[in-house]
Amino acid sequence: MDHRIALKPNTPLCLSNDSGEMIHCIIENEIGRGGSCIVYEAVRITDTGDQTLYRIKEFYPYKLHISRNNNELVPSVHDMDSFQKEQKQFRCDFSHTNKLFYSGDNYSSMTNQLDVFNQNGTSYILSAYSSKNTLAVYKPVNLKECITLIKQVVYVLGNIHKMGYLYLDIKPDNVLIVDGYQKQVQLFDFNSLFEWKKVNQLSDIRLSYTKGFAPIELQTSKIKRLGPHTDVYSVGALLFYLLFGHIPTVPDCEIDAVYDFSKIQYDYHQCDDRLLSSLCHFFHNTLAVYYADRYQNMEEVLDQLSIIEKYADLLIPRIYSTHIIKPQIFYGREQEFKELDSLLLNPNYNCLFLSGMGGIGKSTFIKEYLTRYRERFDTVLYVYYKDSIEATISNDMNIEINTLRQDEENKTNIRYFDKKVQKIRELVRGTSAVLVIDNFTGEMDDDLIALLSTGLRIILLTRKLPSYSNCLKMELSAITEWNALIHIFEAHLGRSIEVYELDDFKRILNSIENHTLILELIAKQIANSHITISSAAALTIENGFSTIAPEKVDYERDSKQISDTIGHIIDALFVTNMLSSQKKVLLKVLSLVGDEGIEINTFQRIMQLESKDDLNELIKDGWITISRDMVSMNNVIQEAVHRWEWTNDSIYAVRQFLTYFYIEIHLESTKNNYPKKLRSESLKGKWIINKLYKWQKGLIGKANQERYARIKDESPADIEKLTKLLYLAEGIIKQCQREKVFCDTDLFTNLQVVVLLNMPRYRDDFESSRILSDYIKYIEQDEDSMHKMKLDAVVIMQIYELIFSIYANHEDLEGMQDILVRAKKASSYFHRKETYAIYYNMLSEYYDILLDGFYDTDNQDEERVLNKMLDAIEKTLFYSKQNISYDINHLHVKNILAKATILMRSNRGTIRKIDKLITNAKRIIIENTTEYADVRLQYYLVCAWYYALVQDDKDMAEVFIKDALELSNVIIPTDLQKIDDVIIPCANIYFELYCYNQAMTLLYKGTRLCFKHINTDSYAFIRQQLYNHFFQVGIEAQQLEWCRKMIKLIEIENKEIVDEKNRVIIPEEVRSL
Repeated sequence: MDHRIALKPNTPLCLSNDSGEMIHCIIENEIGRGGSCIVYEAVRITDTGDQTLYRIKEFYPYKLHISRNNNELVPSVHDMDSFQKEQKQFRCDFSHTNKLFYSGDNYSSMTNQLDVFNQNGTSYILSAYSSKNTLAVYKPVNLKECITLIKQVVYVLGNIHKMGYLYLDIKPDNVLIVDGYQKQVQLFDFNSLFEWKKVNQLSDIRLSYTKGFAPIELQTSKIKRLGPHTDVYSVGALLFYLLFGHIPTVPDCEIDAVYDFSKIQYDYHQCDDRLLSSLCHFFHNTLAVYYADRYQNMEEVLDQLSIIEKYADLLIPRIYSTHIIKPQIFYGREQEFKELDSLLLNPNYNCLFLSGMGGIGKSTFIKEYLTRYRERFDTVLYVYYKDSIEATISNDMNIEINTLRQDEENKTNIRYFDKKVQKIRELVRGTSAVLVIDNFTGEMDDDLIALLSTGLRIILLTRKLPSYSNCLKMELSAITEWNALIHIFEAHLGRSIEVYELDDFKRILNSIENHTLILELIAKQIANSHITISSAAALTIENGFSTIAPEKVDYERDSKQISDTIGHIIDALFVTNMLSSQKKVLLKVLSLVGDEGIEINTFQRIMQLESKDDLNELIKDGWITISRDMVSMNNVIQEAVHRWEWTNDSIYAVRQFLTYFYIEIHLESTKNNYPKKLRSESLKGKWIINKLYKWQKGLIGKANQERYARIKDESPADIEKLTKLLYLAEGIIKQCQREKVFCDTDLFTNLQVVVLLNMPRYRDDFESSRILSDYIKYIEQDEDSMHKMKLDAVVIMQIYELIFSIYANHEDLEGMQDILVRAKKASSYFHRKETYAIYYNMLSEYYDILLDGFYDTDNQDEERVLNKMLDAIEKTLFYSKQNISYDINHLHVKNILAKATILMRSNRGTIRKIDKLITNAKRIIIENTTEYADVRLQYYLVCAWYYALVQDDKDMAEVFIKDALELSNVIIPTDLQKIDDVIIPCANIYFELYCYNQAMTLLYKGTRLCFKHINTDSYAFIRQQLYNHFFQVGIEAQQLEWCRKMIKLIEIENKEIVDEKNRVIIPEEVRSL
């Protein structure tokens, strides 16, 4: 227990040095203690009346018996000699520290000790004021900052070592954190400095140390073993402490220690794949018990930390390797591994087709290879082929690059696939990278050729042996090693094969031609169905072995080429009475899930299962697999289950499954804009009661009932949840298309449409428009088809609207005109006010695109277009007026605001007329929309423009700008959209009000949002646009100094941008400022 008595606050100190200089100061408070001293914060009043802050270190050894009498320290008679000896060392340490401080560039990384004074029977060291934060209290914001700070500590220690000293007391309390543009460190408390080159001249010395941060040679005062490696241990312990939150234990210091990095205090999942192995290597070479097993100097430590820092830097572009789970059961194939090795080492080819029939074990084989020899590759990617090479590679869930995101690439005409391939090419250059594409069914098209040009070694897993001459080929046949086959069978059977069963086992092998997957499933089926190997052999032989999938496949048997299907054997083998009807239903439903699978808890909730027992048994029996809580079904089994007959129970379950996705997507996608009146708990409105009654048993009724059940939920839509639902539903739709029992139903049609309507627009818009157009053409065949199609008329019009918007984004006037003609015909057929409103809204948008912002014009042609646009807006208002209270699209109020905007910008409207329109819009919005409705953002911006352009009222304009910014933070999912839709328009409003500082501040905020995505390609254009606007406003406002600061900031940031084409260009007229 520390019994030392510190000086009280407000205690005056009159300090005198050896030269007779005096400093008068007052103790503010105690801020820390060390083994030999107490540290205070003190203040001195200057002649001008200003306060100067200091740090004062009072020599006051902990281990000696010392009393304080009227602030004076009085050592006991027994400890007087020790006190004087250590006091002398205390003053010597000051001299050593000063020498180090003024050597090289140490002044910025060590606390500045000004002088040493005598007072109160002891010595005081006066230091310049420094940060209160130490690594004991400051938590680095991320892993990279943590490594960077440790690097700074190592750099300072290296300088100290070059001066011939060891620090010997590195610990969190002795590392100060100094705020600045970037955090800096300063070392504090140099009482443990030791001149290590004189270790051979010293003996019988007991050195102080801090438990947990000192190596064994320091703890045992083995002076002759001290060296730079002693401080190396402390550096390793310091980093370990920052990461794990505790000091390293004895097992952590073993030469082959294994560290559980899942317990560190920082998220590392977005860092480089090699980060953890590099950290492990670092700890093995810093925390080693034996000093010779550690790094021997700080240069080596700094080199490894620089590598780790790079791996931890989230701004450095990188591809994230796929996490591949090593197969639990794997035997044989050693010869095939050798063959694969030789093929991958061939420098003339980087494409390998690994072929073999379905279920033969291609995926398991390649996963075993990649996990067994992982250290050979810098990057390992494993994806499942879906639709095309473009779709597979473009999907960021398959291949993730931290500076490239598909949902932020909708601003240019360049295909996202092309951008991604170029980025892959840059990132894998000079490295060893492999990409496996499983279930490949495509062709050697231009996209695959482009992918091959990246330098990736690509392994394509396919069922058919390819005929391409410019690629390597390897066919994976059935396993032939007898011992391997027995081990596989016994592992899944759960017991050993008896001698009398060997003949029947051979019969099974002959019947299935050693097919790995079928062998595994037969073993599990025998075990779980409690039948004999003999019975299973008889069943297999009786039915023959024909297909694993509906397609015919080529394979070799008895040196003969055979082409046949294997489905019949699956039908006979897996339709058994030992599977409960409930399990069969679950398998039928799961057979409709895509390759990615579905989260097990979500599936349980959808299917209303009381427990996961059935699912766990199906996993155990090999029917389905689970990885990170995602359950999925092997393609071979999926094909088999698809062949099962549909029962009433399974049809009902699938309808329940599809209905869940339709309702959840429908509700989440319409949540923000759902009419306010329809949220009323009383449901007094006659319209709602009639709608619930009319559709109570149908899909719309179920959606309305679920909406009503969530009536109290006023939170905004969950964009992330909606995205996941859409991706899952997309896979389900693809599987359902092969099941006639569902693909011709209204439920399936509605699900497909709601998915297409809500898919993110960064997806392949033309592909979406093609599918949607097919629907429309089917509907348009004749009026009878239009009538039979049980889609809401409004939904059909929304399909037209979506196709129109896709054509508009690609500036396809011909496409837009064609859709308008067809939409007009459809709206006339339905003859409903809502459909006419949607049509005329599309028409007004078409004229708006033609005008391209030229509303105040003298051109007669443009004037005619403007008149047509206003006429279309009026018609939209007329037809949408009747359903104001129930309009999810809020078309009426949107067009009121659009009209007000046009009147303002074209100078056609009077103040009174514009004011009336905005007031009317406000009333409708308050009565009919929730606080998160999209139209409210439009309303806030229109009001801000109104008070800027019409009323010249800065204060009111600022109120609405603030409302728009706050709402955008809730409902806009990306920084890119926020900048484009809100920040730049609001800055323009400030500019119109001559509020230049506010405009520049907002534009600066936009640049900071861009800085978060500094190496993301899609932000380059908007970043340049923001800086151009900033300089334009700054020059207009004569804020030249601010502009100069921004030029310096741009130059700093440009150095961090890897791709030169994404760097901000500073115009010469701006640079000349």
